[in-house]
Amino acid sequence: MACRFTIRGLVVILLLSTTASASAQFEDLFRRRSRPRNSNPAVSRLEQMKNEANQAYERRDYNRVISLTSSVLGQNPRDHVAFYLRASARCELGYQRHDKQMLRDGISDSREALRYGNGTNRLYYIPYIYGMTKLAEVEDKPTHAETAVEVATQALGIQSLKTEEKAHLTYQRGGAHLYLGQFDEAVADFDAAIAIDRQLVSAYLGRAEAYLLSEKADKARESYDQFVAVFPQSAMAYDYRGVFFQQQGQLDEAIAD
Repeated sequence: MACRFTIRGLVVILLLSTTASASAQFEDLFRRRSRPRNSNPAVSRLEQMKNEANQAYERRDYNRVISLTSSVLGQNPRDHVAFYLRASARCELGYQRHDKQMLRDGISDSREALRYGNGTNRLYYIPYIYGMTKLAEVEDKPTHAETAVEVATQALGIQSLKTEEKAHLTYQRGGAHLYLGQFDEAVADFDAAIAIDRQLVSAYLGRAEAYLLSEKADKARESYDQFVAVFPQSAMAYDYRGVFFQQQGQLDEAIAD
């Protein structure tokens, strides 16, 4: 199956999941936020619904995420966690469907998450940056991706960024540079993201994609080799490198991977 995709197609598929791996990035946030703060049944139910939405996001059941978080926001219109989850789901689904309005709605939700979150979690920027990059692609308007780069750069300038926040924001900025054809800048961001978090799978693939698009197949090979070296037990790592080999005409290496 994998050989039916171009490398570009495979990277896009992975990028879809990185709005980012919303559930994984917010595991700690949900551990803190999901526990009821009092015995009020209404509050308990809202927290339960957000947990259910989080689980639905992990299953990529984005319609369910939107339904649950919309219900939460109907009762508490300032719930920044619900805004974040709905933003992520709308951006994912909007891009899948090439639905401009849904992407815009996700971007708007991300703004609300940032507004009501009062700076508690800078990963709230991610659906905005991701959404603007994907809106640029869907509407064929590079200015949206330029805005994504600007906002990501501003967010990265915040002094109190946590390591996880810095890694993911840098990666998202790399994705915007990649769309804009700014391959050197994209590689620099992907390199920086990997240096911060060696487990950030998408950064290896984004970097390889940037090298391929700039016709540096040897550097792309190095990126795939590093991906395999860091994740030697990952079938996906060998699969991605195998597709690369297949497209380069290195069929023995492709079969081996």
